[in-house]
Amino acid sequence: MAVYSERRALPKQVVHDVSADGQILEEKREKRTTRDAIVREVEIDMVMDLPTAISLRDWLEAKILELNKAGVVMIADQKKTDKND
Repeated sequence: MAVYSERRALPKQVVHDVSADGQILEEKREKRTTRDAIVREVEIDMVMDLPTAISLRDWLEAKILELNKAGVVMIADQKKTDKND
């Protein structure tokens, strides 16, 4: 299993004005050169046996339930249940 993050590609070129004393001023956004792309970076690649996978699942479920009780998130199945009531 791989865990990754995604972000927009960094600009290829960024243009700024430079003051007479060498300080970088505001960016000229109209001159920015970018790619229309998403960069995916693998943060970690995990290999585990079944007992470890089950342990990870149980730990994640416990953390999700804690957040749900604190009102931070709702569980997807609970959203469906709430809509049906």
